[in-house]
Amino acid sequence: RVWRARIERSTKIRDKWLKDIVEKNLEALYGQDKPDWWSHADPWINVGLVFSTMRATLPTLLYSHPKYSITPKRPEIIDGVDHSFGRAQGSELWLNHWWHEADGDKHARIAIQNAYIAVGVLKGGYRPHFADDEKRGVIREDGEGNWFIGPDGLPELERGEWLRDENNQVVFDSRGRPIPHPGEIQCEEFFLDAVDPRLMLFDPDGKEVFRHHRWVAEEWVRPVNDVREDPRFPRATRRRVKANEVAGKEREKNAARPWGRDQDRFKDVVDQDMGRVRGYDIYDFETGELLVLTKEPIADVQDDRFLLEDDIPPGQDHGPYRFLKFNEKPGEWYPTTEIEVMAPCAREYNIMRSQMMIHGEHAKARYAEADGAFYTENADEEREKLQIGPDQCVVKVDPKGIEAIKQAQLDGSFYARAPMVRADFQEVSGISSAQRGATRADTTATEVSVIKTESDVRNNDRRDNQVQSFLSEVGSLLLESGRANATGDTYVRIETPDAEAPWEFGVVDPGMLDVDSQVDIAIGSTMAKNDSRVAGQILMFMQAIAQNPHIAAAEGLMERALDSMNLDPHLARELREWAKQAVQAQQGGGAEGLTPTQQVLGEGLPNGIGNAAGGTPTGATIN
Repeated sequence: RVWRARIERSTKIRDKWLKDIVEKNLEALYGQDKPDWWSHADPWINVGLVFSTMRATLPTLLYSHPKYSITPKRPEIIDGVDHSFGRAQGSELWLNHWWHEADGDKHARIAIQNAYIAVGVLKGGYRPHFADDEKRGVIREDGEGNWFIGPDGLPELERGEWLRDENNQVVFDSRGRPIPHPGEIQCEEFFLDAVDPRLMLFDPDGKEVFRHHRWVAEEWVRPVNDVREDPRFPRATRRRVKANEVAGKEREKNAARPWGRDQDRFKDVVDQDMGRVRGYDIYDFETGELLVLTKEPIADVQDDRFLLEDDIPPGQDHGPYRFLKFNEKPGEWYPTTEIEVMAPCAREYNIMRSQMMIHGEHAKARYAEADGAFYTENADEEREKLQIGPDQCVVKVDPKGIEAIKQAQLDGSFYARAPMVRADFQEVSGISSAQRGATRADTTATEVSVIKTESDVRNNDRRDNQVQSFLSEVGSLLLESGRANATGDTYVRIETPDAEAPWEFGVVDPGMLDVDSQVDIAIGSTMAKNDSRVAGQILMFMQAIAQNPHIAAAEGLMERALDSMNLDPHLARELREWAKQAVQAQQGGGAEGLTPTQQVLGEGLPNGIGNAAGGTPTGATIN
């Protein structure tokens, strides 16, 4: 009863948020925000400002494939040797491997897109596949789900055996219940899933920080047969589950179908196939329990019970979910969404453009015809000339019988409002027309540059401080699940400097994941790789280093410069070593026996960089 009351209270809060915010966001995104007072006979135009804005900003947050970087937090000394860096490297290979295997890019993109509309949700964890062999234990139960207790005080097993530890002792869960053997592991899988935020339920007393929530739940709807055959649930309980709803309107359609002699039998089969069970996976952080509860009490069971009462799976620190919100609302969990702010301006602009189109349709030339205006016998032909005749055609008509009807004109201020509304939308969204792929003729290059610079600042803040932090949390969740559950070796692909064999296979055993480390997104891995501006900055930077290799000795300065161009700061060490060799070559003479004064600064460097004066390599002396 406590949990049903919690679910009911949280559902009311969520449904209100869905109705007031999320549904309106979806209407604005897909151009379905036509006001209720709009006439059905009038056309409706959706310019798509919200859709184009989201499409323009989404690639700036996750353009390329994220790559994880793992660094140890403290040394791991074993027999006088520090193994922390080796284990961190193995963990990094393992995490990037499973991110790719779990299709992390796709699910992360869906979650980021959902953050514009509601809340971005990613779920991660461990999904083993066990063999149904002779070891899998099945507890003997009576019709009510009660266990038969054997003489040793343990429940009796219909088949299989108990799960035992290395000392051959039966393993018990946190509630003191023995654990049946699940069977031999066929394969291990670590997964990532983008969860529909409309199915999530949160602690009503929780605030904007998820760590302060006492519990979280995911609502689900499954076919009744799937629930009855799910081996996670006790057999006596799951068999009594009945459908509490149907899949859409299929039941009404099938009920009206003429089945013939076997109508009742086929109708029962269809109803069973269409029957659905709505329930909740509840993660209770106060007790560390994973509870599965159906929406309606299970039929034929006097005392309402859970489908499952178990511990939260290991490796899921504060649950398997991680969340992305762009704009926190103080004191509340549900945020202020991006589309929520843009929708009113986009709707006003759509109304205005639709009214312009309607007025254009109504502004067609129309004429009033008096009786007897067409005095010829072929009046219909003359009337057709007046309506659709060619230019300068002659129409036989009484001039006094035909009069053009004056059309109502919209005030000029109506058309002047359109640029104002468009400007309001750009100010609210922070995205200019140029970034959405459209520019005005009167926009100067300076204005475009300023707008783009300010927009890049906002997008970089979102990418670096929100999206990448979110992805780092997801990576930490996946790695923690691997540390707690992985039992087998993982074959990973390792890049090599050999051009003929650029990669090779390696093996990461579960022991390599056991290291206290920090998970981050590698710098620049989510950025566009074909940005001409960044490419130009890198070229100028390399030219400056080639002309003055002493600069590379300032490793801190190099790291800061590389980081500003979204390059790995660790490259500063390579530049420093290269600069040392360049300076030594200048001071010690080349292979041809040239003296230092005959050396050309930058000779043999990338792109044929010239001397310090900016000229071409000429062999001139250096002062």
